[in-house]
Amino acid sequence: MALSASAFLAVRSLSLSLSLRSMPPVVLRAGCTPFSTGLSKGSDRSAKPTLVLYTKDVCPLCDEALEALQPYRRRVSLEEVDITNEGNEGWYDKYVYEIPVFHLEGEFLCKNRLDVKKLEDRLRRLEEGK
Repeated sequence: MALSASAFLAVRSLSLSLSLRSMPPVVLRAGCTPFSTGLSKGSDRSAKPTLVLYTKDVCPLCDEALEALQPYRRRVSLEEVDITNEGNEGWYDKYVYEIPVFHLEGEFLCKNRLDVKKLEDRLRRLEEGK
């Protein structure tokens, strides 16, 4: 018996919400829209730069990326955005076949795998105030 698309999404949503109950909540900034992280350039320089990881449930590449990010956790504030969550349809449409996708301070950084060299270069420039 095949599920319709809407039935599949309902089951997936229920499954996802049940699996997320055991995870700590991810807080997104107020005012976020599907194509905005709510970040503004030139914000408080004393705060750590925000690195947004666009992800979804069951994403082995995202798990690898999170492991690769461990050395940078003290230098960035990490936000994970599940593109399958309600309200993230714009990100889903844009990145469904590309995750993981990274944005640093509201700008695209890399996709599919963490590009450590790009991350390091951009972090250095941000820390130097360029």
